[in-house]
Amino acid sequence: MSTNFKDFYKEIPGKRKAKIEKRVEQELKVMQLSEVRGLVKMTQKELAANIDVSQAAISKMEKQSDLNISTLRKLIEGVGGKLDVTVRLPNKSPIKLKTFSSIELKM
Repeated sequence: MSTNFKDFYKEIPGKRKAKIEKRVEQELKVMQLSEVRGLVKMTQKELAANIDVSQAAISKMEKQSDLNISTLRKLIEGVGGKLDVTVRLPNKSPIKLKTFSSIELKM
């Protein structure tokens, strides 16, 4: 006999359930650039117009695995967001890099 997920999940101990929920939350925060654009219901064409590039350039950037920080910032600002670069070291509080928040973009 099969068990449905809700019944199975009820049986998981509290500490384990908290770890699972934390992991799910972390995974939901990881997105492709196209998914970020989708959150604001913006097409590639609209984003391209916002940052003065072609729709094909947006398509290419969204598929790249290695972007310059300035390019990434331009894309994020193009959808109305803000990019912060944060360093996470073992046993230290997160550090927001000031160097990258002072970069001026030519748009």
